[in-house]
Amino acid sequence: MDQYLSIFIRDELITWYTSQHIPAPQDAELRNQVTTNVELVMRRLQSLVRVPGGNLPANQTIIDHISQAVDPERLAQMDLLWMPWI
Repeated sequence: MDQYLSIFIRDELITWYTSQHIPAPQDAELRNQVTTNVELVMRRLQSLVRVPGGNLPANQTIIDHISQAVDPERLAQMDLLWMPWI
């Protein structure tokens, strides 16, 4: 997965530099930035992965995350500016 992320993150970094009117960094610096960002995303993904115990379906973690995301109490805590996106 990190190879795919590298491609997308590299393109996003170049786009960001272009939109900020900042010259894109040289190859070595760009590679370091991409590697750092990929590592951060991969750590975040690994923190979201939870090994289910017992005889739970393989997609139980996804179902749990969706049920937490649509929980009315959590939705009520969201900023009002996010309401059009719901």
